[in-house]
Amino acid sequence: MPRPHIEFIQAQALPWQTGLYAGDRPGAVSRTLSVDRTSGAASVMIKYPPGWTWDGIDHVAADEEILVLAGALNIGAQTYGRYGYALLPAGYPRGVMASPTGAVTVTFFSAEPMARRSRANNFDERKCVPYFDGLNAPYKNEWARMGSEDVNVNGISMKLLREDPDTKDQTWLLGAVAGWPGGAIEIHPVVEEMYLVAGEIIGPFGHMRTGAYFWRPGGLRHGPFGTGKPTIHLFRTEGGPLSTVFETPKDPWDWRIPYNPILPPELARYGEKAWTGPWGHG
Repeated sequence: MPRPHIEFIQAQALPWQTGLYAGDRPGAVSRTLSVDRTSGAASVMIKYPPGWTWDGIDHVAADEEILVLAGALNIGAQTYGRYGYALLPAGYPRGVMASPTGAVTVTFFSAEPMARRSRANNFDERKCVPYFDGLNAPYKNEWARMGSEDVNVNGISMKLLREDPDTKDQTWLLGAVAGWPGGAIEIHPVVEEMYLVAGEIIGPFGHMRTGAYFWRPGGLRHGPFGTGKPTIHLFRTEGGPLSTVFETPKDPWDWRIPYNPILPPELARYGEKAWTGPWGHG
């Protein structure tokens, strides 16, 4: 079945589980944020312990999209530090994967991430983003390109990490200052997915803080939103590029919205009450 509407869950409320929901990643632990049971695609957090090494594989039979939240992860000769990003297509040659210091990532798979020991014939180089420095690359205004030129850009900006050459699906980092009021209700024709890398943003379902995650089907009205603290968001679309229809809300903005999530049965028990524990990624 396709992924259900999730809006929103604090990832910290989910338990760490040994390995991945499917496939190989020996010695690591993970949290499954959402999964498509039909295709095997999923969004997960992965924690690699200090000294972790994975050798003897050539490639993974799925696209793997990675953002390092803490620590550092090595894939072959490339080191991904804090906010280091990559999209490695299915068949991409890995070499040794390792994390001498340990790492926490948010990772997206296009299918079940099964390891393959034999060399792949090829991979789609057009999709490949071998490395993007999400920490030090400059923010830009890409809203017009994304069909959302009417967004309130005062106090926010973005780093476009990738755009699929065929589907036009996009991934980007967005930064917003404290006290930014979105002010509008938004509608996107595509799936919108978000992991809150840092900060606090308030919306119709409560206060999202560092570690908040949602998966929203296309065509749903949502918002308005406002930031309580400076924020860094990781956004993704599925089904094409982001475009937005804006509506003026009828009711005044309220910063005191209680946690009232939309969750599927398998996550409901983790969202019975607002998370009050530590706000880090660990």
